[in-house]
Amino acid sequence: MVRLKPYSEAFFAVALEKNKIDEYENEAKFILETYENNPKMKTMLEHPQVTTAQKNAILEEIFKNKVSMDFISFFALILRKGRERALASILNGFLELCLAHKNTLQARIISAAPLNEIHKNAIKAKLISISGKNILVKSVVDPSLIAGIKVIVDGKLIDLSVKKDIKNIKNLMKGTY
Repeated sequence: MVRLKPYSEAFFAVALEKNKIDEYENEAKFILETYENNPKMKTMLEHPQVTTAQKNAILEEIFKNKVSMDFISFFALILRKGRERALASILNGFLELCLAHKNTLQARIISAAPLNEIHKNAIKAKLISISGKNILVKSVVDPSLIAGIKVIVDGKLIDLSVKKDIKNIKNLMKGTY
């Protein structure tokens, strides 16, 4: 298994050294958004017949004047090491390090129906009191939950959904018959 964390950590060290964490964090988000919303870019990066030099030139053309030269150089390193398939993972790792540096966790709240701001803020406040850290909330709707919520924060799942309750009852009934 390829270890990707050193790439994220190395670029984070550059951002820290240059005191550009916020700037590079915004650039990483922009790059990820561009990458995820452009399937042709992903296909080009992962295509074995496109040379490293061609990939470098294309990425430089796409991102010049939009991200720092440090990111352009970072792309070149990732391509030179043959890690282009891991670009999103490396950038996500970098973003996690930025959040950790700011004493912040990202929470993903999955609900059966859209949550209003009052509910989001209540969940956020509870997570802050539990973790002692700042919380960034991302809300997602999944009607299959039936009702209730799931919260994913710091690699932990809190499942308060009716779907889980039904599954537990079903498993309990199977065990008693």
